[in-house]
Amino acid sequence: VDGRGWILVNRGWRADKTADNCHCKMPNSVVEIFGILRRPDWTYFTPQNSPANDVWTRADIKQIADVKDLKPVAPVIMYAEGASYPIEDTVMETTHWLPRNEHRQYVIFWFTMAGVLALIYLISQRRQGKDRESD
Repeated sequence: VDGRGWILVNRGWRADKTADNCHCKMPNSVVEIFGILRRPDWTYFTPQNSPANDVWTRADIKQIADVKDLKPVAPVIMYAEGASYPIEDTVMETTHWLPRNEHRQYVIFWFTMAGVLALIYLISQRRQGKDRESD
């Protein structure tokens, strides 16, 4: 972040997940990585991270930064789609951003609107009934 901090980069998947077998050789020069910057999100169904085993299923920036002793860290993650230098043993995924699935909020909103409309209808029918009785 402006040369004074860290941005976490999700480089994709590795076929062999053991750190001892990593053959990632990075050059001693600048490597350009391009992709999409996003704030991480997950659901209650996403398994918890296991920092002791270096297994990260949730992109919890604060937890990763604390475990890896990275300070300061940007509040976003770059999902890498490519790099100027090939990173061995890594399969980068093309990330297509889709809006978050908020069906629960939609259901609550529309059922509330339907309830309000039904209440207005019942009130109007009750008033019409009282007007008829007074005639």
